[in-house]
Amino acid sequence: NTDELTLLKEINRFYKAFLTTLRLNGSLLKYIDAGYTRKSNEREVHTLGIYLFRTIVWDHEQVKGRVVELVLRNIANERAGNLTDDKTLLKSTIDMLQKVGAEDGSHIYDRDFERRYVGTTRDFYQKETKSFLTENSAS
Repeated sequence: NTDELTLLKEINRFYKAFLTTLRLNGSLLKYIDAGYTRKSNEREVHTLGIYLFRTIVWDHEQVKGRVVELVLRNIANERAGNLTDDKTLLKSTIDMLQKVGAEDGSHIYDRDFERRYVGTTRDFYQKETKSFLTENSAS
């Protein structure tokens, strides 16, 4: 569905633009990071920016659940033989989860995606195995 892919495209576009802005601001605010944040045990600009992205964008009630569902649905479609047009979209979405979670210590990939992914993968292969064994008896 194009509307579904639009959400994934937009979250990825926004994340890339956000990182660019964060890098530019980080360069401008190196002095504050070096002089104030390290001495006062505050988050550095980059880390604070990643934290804000996660809490404001990713954790928003209309984003997190929908994005995870869309990624899982696209993976299920590929497993069913319906290839997606843009595999880089899924990869970049999953990369975003891994990077944000690793950089701010929230582990959102593990918390919000991986458990559900492992569950759907287990279910898929259990069904595939059952189907294979039914069709190909060993006797």
